[in-house]
Amino acid sequence: MGILTQAGLDDLADDAELAVNEIVTNAILHAGTPLSVTVAPVGSGVRIAVADGSARLPETPESGDRALSGRGLRLVAMVAGDWGVLSHDGGKTVWFELGR
Repeated sequence: MGILTQAGLDDLADDAELAVNEIVTNAILHAGTPLSVTVAPVGSGVRIAVADGSARLPETPESGDRALSGRGLRLVAMVAGDWGVLSHDGGKTVWFELGR
């Protein structure tokens, strides 16, 4: 991620890429609306947010060992220091923070 390189946060790139891929995939599959990704510095790390046009909040279903889906937000929670969802007019924003 070029933005992280510019900010001197190369060491966060792998986790950022994993989490962004999971959240964007969820937005494509479940929201089906245009989306945007924003990246902003926060403390010694970064906050990345994915906004879409669906009011439907993400769920973290119980998925078995052989399930083909349902692990995305768990992966985000594993790599992120914090994450959450903000509802707003016209949809929602799923965000996460990575830090050192």
